Amino acid sequence: VMESAATHGDIVRCRLGPQVVHLLNHPDHVAHVLQKRAANYDKNTRSSAAIRAVTGESLLTCNGEAWKRQRRMDQPAFHHQQIAGFAEQMTTAAATMIQSWRDRAVLDISSEMARLTYSIVGRTLFSFNTGQDAATVEKAMRVILPHVFGRLGNLVNWPGWLPTPANRRFRRSL
Repeated sequence: VMESAATHGDIVRCRLGPQVVHLLNHPDHVAHVLQKRAANYDKNTRSSAAIRAVTGESLLTCNGEAWKRQRRMDQPAFHHQQIAGFAEQMTTAAATMIQSWRDRAVLDISSEMARLTYSIVGRTLFSFNTGQDAATVEKAMRVILPHVFGRLGNLVNWPGWLPTPANRRFRRSL
């Protein structure tokens, strides 16, 4: 992605099999698509379908009136005062994690960062302390994320309802 932007500029058009994909590399272009002219763009895409398998109908995946309704419902959580509160919770979670590292000789930093992320998301967005559940979430996400991103990278995928070993592992983890 970075090489394409460096070589071809702020807008890169490429063909992936039968699909044409556009890569936008300038904040003004992203604002155009996501804010100024969002009604002109449909989220009914292959990547949205993959995300929908995890999140269901959400701000990330829905369009039109459904998106507006969801956005209005979620908007209070993103008010300036709420965001300021999130920052405090994030700082506290990071400080707590760093303190837990003091007496440990070896760290799996990928795992630690994943747990920090789940902890912060749980606290800030759901008012839920993940505690010991963070390990369960981390284990599940090690199946869910590669499955979703792997499906995006394939030109053809088996249907999600087909009981392949990968689909069964994904459903269990989800």
